[in-house]
Amino acid sequence: MKYKVAAIGSFFMLAASLEAVTYEYFQLYKDTKVMGAGGAGVASANSFSAIFSNPAGLARMPKEYGWEFQLINIAAVINENTKNLQDILDAADESETKAAQELDKHIGKSYHIGINAVPLSVSKMFDETGFGVGLVYSASVNAVAHQGFGASGILEINGIAVGGAALGIAHNFNDVPIGKWLLNTISVGAGAKYLQYGVISRGYSPADLAGYASEDKDVLNEDFENGNSFVLDLGVIYNLSSNFSVGTSVLNIGGIGDKGLIYIPMTVNAGGAYTYRVSERAFFNQVRVSLDLIDITQEYDDDSLIKRTRFGADLNVWDGSFSTFALQAGLYQGEFTGGFSLRLALVEIAASTYAEQIGAYNGQDEADRRYMVSVGLNW
Repeated sequence: MKYKVAAIGSFFMLAASLEAVTYEYFQLYKDTKVMGAGGAGVASANSFSAIFSNPAGLARMPKEYGWEFQLINIAAVINENTKNLQDILDAADESETKAAQELDKHIGKSYHIGINAVPLSVSKMFDETGFGVGLVYSASVNAVAHQGFGASGILEINGIAVGGAALGIAHNFNDVPIGKWLLNTISVGAGAKYLQYGVISRGYSPADLAGYASEDKDVLNEDFENGNSFVLDLGVIYNLSSNFSVGTSVLNIGGIGDKGLIYIPMTVNAGGAYTYRVSERAFFNQVRVSLDLIDITQEYDDDSLIKRTRFGADLNVWDGSFSTFALQAGLYQGEFTGGFSLRLALVEIAASTYAEQIGAYNGQDEADRRYMVSVGLNW
């Protein structure tokens, strides 16, 4: 029993970036500001993070920003139940009986911890061409405790960790003639990513955990399946007018991960956006509203329309050379999102909340409310 309790405690600490066996749409990267605005960005992306939603957005970066650099931009994500992990560990320190009693309180609850990081990126908008290149790392893991009598054991784990390089380039084509039509600005982009990954999806019995503890093994490293992926991205954004744009993207062509365990598939996505900006104004100079439908071809395991819909808005409260402050709000998979971002000189801090649908279909299980905080150096 002693080994079992110790193993459970140490495993939960290690699982600080995993996600329980769920039907979650695992993603390569989640940007804190984008998630605050409902996760939508197919038609509104206009920064380095466009590489993860629509590479055509690299040609929409404001020219006045010049060269843009990110350094040590890292975000951490937890869910509402993560705070209970400390209670389990504290009980384990007191006695085996208290540890067992504390664990029983959390049977069936899911735990989530994630990390998203861009340790270095460089991007620039030239006359009509934009590009971005950077390093990306992310991990997303879910853990859930069970009674221990079924095939899932006492602890079930699903997760993926990814790291590698990403680059993208996009170009604006102006006044494109198609028959009798003369189209306004069309942004066309492409990207590529080389990624190494590790995936895990299995249940652990009490005997498994006791064995790991007694042999002093690193559970996660032992059970991860490792590999690498090279994926391509394509995207287009078109201006219907000076304020309205529509876009489509095909992301992760080739797929990331192991189809038999955890897999991030190729997705076809579409979106629309409305942007109102007054560059000369320092306060309330921009508002943007976006609506996306992701994975149109239904490559993920279920066909829930709500899980594929994202809607959000962001508002610049003030926008100056020394500091900026913006608010975000939206709907992600039918659940509200919200957040803010604050930049002071080179330091940017952002926070957001969103909820992930983790059931086999929308509404099967209670949405998993998560909280995300990021900090980085940007200039």
